[in-house]
Amino acid sequence: MAPVQRLAGNGIQVLIAGGMGLRPLMGFNQVGIQVFFGGGAESVGQAVAALAEGKLPQFSQEFTCGGGGGRQHP
Repeated sequence: MAPVQRLAGNGIQVLIAGGMGLRPLMGFNQVGIQVFFGGGAESVGQAVAALAEGKLPQFSQEFTCGGGGGRQHP
């Protein structure tokens, strides 16, 4: 979980993701990094604006992928 530790070590507190596996999500949760689902955003700027407006859902197990294909939230 080197990427998780590196981000935590650099003071990252919030992450916006379009998809990830359950293991990395659990790692981010363990080190106190909040993960939000931004998979529906058309751009990074749009995802950041949606987060600032409180419109992104907290990333949960329903958004995780089993590896390879990823899942989009309906």
